[in-house]
Parts: sequence; C-alpha cells; structure tokens
Amino acid sequence: ITLLSMGELRLRALLAERERLFVVLGARLEELCGKYEHQLGQGQGRMSLIAAPDNHISVAVSLRHLVDLQQFKEALGEAAKAEAEAGAEAAHGSSSALGAVSAPLPPPRFDVNSIGAMLFHNCISGTRVIYSASKPTTINGHCFTNWGSHCDSYPEMPYMTAAVGIGMTEQEVDQFIAAYDKLLRKCVKKISKG
Repeated sequence: ITLLSMGELRLRALLAERERLFVVLGARLEELCGKYEHQLGQGQGRMSLIAAPDNHISVAVSLRHLVDLQQFKEALGEAAKAEAEAGAEAAHGSSSALGAVSAPLPPPRFDVNSIGAMLFHNCISGTRVIYSASKPTTINGHCFTNWGSHCDSYPEMPYMTAAVGIGMTEQEVDQFIAAYDKLLRKCVKKISKG
C-alpha cells in the first residue's frame, strides 16, 4: 500500500476507515468483556480493556480472569483433596497409604499463552498474548523479563493485544470477535471442568 500505487485520496480513505474500525474493535471487545464479567461474577477475576489512551493502533485485553478462575478451581481441588484425606483418616484411624481414599486430582494447568495459537489455528493472526514468564528470556546475551511486553513488570499480566490493519473490514472485526468469544467460552469451560 503506497501513495504512488493508489493516490492520496484512496490512501487517506483507508487510514480513516482503519481509525473508525479501531473504535469499533474497542467497543466490541468492551461488550465482550462485559459479557464475561457478568458470566464469571465478581471474585473470579475481571476481563477488561487495558487503558492506553495514547495507543491508536492496538487494543489490549486483560486475561487475568482466566488465571484467577484457574487458581480458584485449583484451590477448590486442593480443599476437596484435603477434605477427602481427612475423611479417610477419620474412617480408618490412620493416614497410611493403603487405607487412604484417593482424592480428585487438581485440574490440569491451562496455558494462557495457548490463546494466541488457538486464534491462529482459527485463521486469526496478529494477536499477541503476553504472560509473565517465571524466568527471563536471554537473546544474544541480553536478558529480557516478560519478553514481548513493553515493560518488565506490567501489573495487568497476562493480556492479549489485537489491532486493526489498513484494509480490514468491519466484517473481519466481527469475525475476530466471534472467534475470540468462541475461544473464551472453550477456555472457561475447560478451566471450569477441571
């Protein structure tokens, strides 16, 4: 896309449409955040847009609600396991391995980083999922904490960014929102099932 290939008016029209669709993307993601905040309820994390008033290219969405939901489910699993062990000890009068009743295992860890791959698998490219890494990434002798993020200790980790590119249509924004909604439903269901 160059000024020479399409002329100033066409290029300006594409830029104006990208700016309009940026607002549409933000509004649709805000609606989606409200939907999941309502479904998960308070105390289960919060899905929200991350304010970045000077960024007119990409929109960031906190994925903290998925981590909080997972930690809540794991805590329930640990409580159920402790309760089952206490019940087994009381029933058998000992804590021997032979007499213990096996408690349910905690749910498998859900990898929030997989959201980007899942979107790509559904023909959605260009999103970035940033999750606080437990260990720094070293590239050519330079150490990076939270590789891919704009700073080392951003408080809204994890998060996902999405952008509207020049030439995108409103239909493509809607397709992204539908695919992201479907993916979030799967994630919440997987985490909730444990």
